[in-house]
Amino acid sequence: MKIGSLTLPLYPARCSRADKRIVVRKWHARVVMPASYKIDKKNRWVHTVHWGVLSHADIVSIVDRGLKDPDFDPTFGEIADFTEVTQVDVSAEDIRELAQKNIFSPHSRRAIVVPNDLIFGLARMYEILRDLQGETGIRVFRTLDEALDWVAPEA
Repeated sequence: MKIGSLTLPLYPARCSRADKRIVVRKWHARVVMPASYKIDKKNRWVHTVHWGVLSHADIVSIVDRGLKDPDFDPTFGEIADFTEVTQVDVSAEDIRELAQKNIFSPHSRRAIVVPNDLIFGLARMYEILRDLQGETGIRVFRTLDEALDWVAPEA
């Protein structure tokens, strides 16, 4: 998907039922996490996409994978896209735990894109808890365009 001069990666969230059967057969020996990320070093931001059932374990796993990535820089911005999430298996306590971990620098611009009120509430809770710890650059949005304007306004 292309927005302005930036190209965002497409993920398997929209594959057909037949495609999913093929993926299941192909990956039967592996656990396929419903999340992925791409680091854009040129524009200095990370694009994380979640789809399907959102669980605490999946969030922790994608964060840990990103932190181990040699291209990751905590001063980068981030767009965390939850618009393809169909079910939420995350509690308020999970959000409190996630908010304890420093991932990005306190002044990095981070956008959380949400499709509904439940995820909006959880994302706002995360934003407030991180703000109380001095991370002032997190915002919650309903559209990817708004998020991109926040994270990469010059793009």
